[in-house]
Amino acid sequence: MPISSNSHPGRLFAAAATAVTAPRLVLAFLVGDGIAVPESVRIALLSTSSVATAIALTGGAAYLAHAITVAHGDRRILSALWVATVACSSALMAPLIAAGLPRSLLAAVLRTPAHQWLWAVCAVLAVDLVAAGAMRADAEQGRDEQRRDDEHQQAIAELLRQRDSARAAAQQAQSALALVAQQTPSAASPQPAPRARSASAPLERQASAASAQRCVCGRRFDTQQSLAAHMRWCQAARTPATVPPTTPLADEDTARVEPLRADAAAQP
Repeated sequence: MPISSNSHPGRLFAAAATAVTAPRLVLAFLVGDGIAVPESVRIALLSTSSVATAIALTGGAAYLAHAITVAHGDRRILSALWVATVACSSALMAPLIAAGLPRSLLAAVLRTPAHQWLWAVCAVLAVDLVAAGAMRADAEQGRDEQRRDDEHQQAIAELLRQRDSARAAAQQAQSALALVAQQTPSAASPQPAPRARSASAPLERQASAASAQRCVCGRRFDTQQSLAAHMRWCQAARTPATVPPTTPLADEDTARVEPLRADAAAQP
């Protein structure tokens, strides 16, 4: 798992390094003061120091490799500390391993001291190098996850910005429509219903047949409004006048024919 930014593994390794020296200092001061230290206490103090040494050297070297990978500033100091830590770990562990090889089954293969020392150094360095590579891979994984998280956050921020822009545009459009509606004059009053016009059509036709201020019944009025009011109840205006057709030629023919008919009737 990637090391969280909230955790402090460096403090753990610093405490382990302190625990390496503290038990040995206690033992040294007790012996210097002439106090006899029981063998069990001596073994406990030295065991504690040995465990702390293992934690400080192996874990500290791995954490230094991780810090070198994620560092943004100058990495030369961290790199120098890591190289020194690996060298010290090899110097401490390689002699112990080399001293035990002649009494092991590997002595049949590693016959010369050079081969035995080379094997001991590789055994120590392999562990430190694997730990350093694992911490570097962990740091790279954490960096990739951070990059993906940043891209995701940027995508979300872009979507939120587009949503806010769309809302602002919609609000501006609504404000503009409301302003236009306030500035537009009210619509004209609706025209009378067709039924009302059809009901008043005979009166209008009778009014057009009459003069401007004279009804068909013969009465005169000063204004057109008074004439229209009179024609609402005037029977002559409501009933169209029927005038029999007059033909002067037919009248003359009738006047000529009548004497002839009278003369014909008088003759025997």
